[in-house]
Amino acid sequence: MEKNKKVTITIQGDKYTIKGNYSEEYINKIAKHVDNIMEQLSRSNPFMNKNMIAILCSLNLADQLYKVQENISQLEDKLLENEELSNLKKELEITKDTAKFHLEKLREVQRKLTKENLELEKYKEMVKNYQNRIKENKLELDSARQTITELQNQVFDNQIEIVKMKKELDEYRQKEKFSKKNFSNQRGKK
Repeated sequence: MEKNKKVTITIQGDKYTIKGNYSEEYINKIAKHVDNIMEQLSRSNPFMNKNMIAILCSLNLADQLYKVQENISQLEDKLLENEELSNLKKELEITKDTAKFHLEKLREVQRKLTKENLELEKYKEMVKNYQNRIKENKLELDSARQTITELQNQVFDNQIEIVKMKKELDEYRQKEKFSKKNFSNQRGKK
């Protein structure tokens, strides 16, 4: 940047001497840009005077400046968002690490749960086997009870038969005694 340099520029055919801290090339570039805008405005409406064209040119340049400032503001916001995004990425990494830790804990719990479920299944199978054995034993017990009942009935029938046989034997013995007595008596009478 140069200090207090005088540069002569031409806008709309009028010469102006400008004093500034920028290079002659830069000042001429800016002047040419203003001259081009004013030229376009005068072509679009030939009835406007230089003052009107200068005001419209100022408004156009102010509009361009405002839009550039808006863009700069948006870019600054995006830069801040990017910084926030960077912070969010760091938080995301921390969250991922935490999630990995909890996922590993979850897997460990799932492994334990699977192991416990296998144990539970074994116990369920054992209970089922015991229940089947109880059913079988119950059937055997019912069958044994029925056999005992049948044997008791048989014993009862046999006891009745024995009583009948004893009675018959007693009757037979009585008859035989009586017959022997009669036979002896008949023999004795003879």
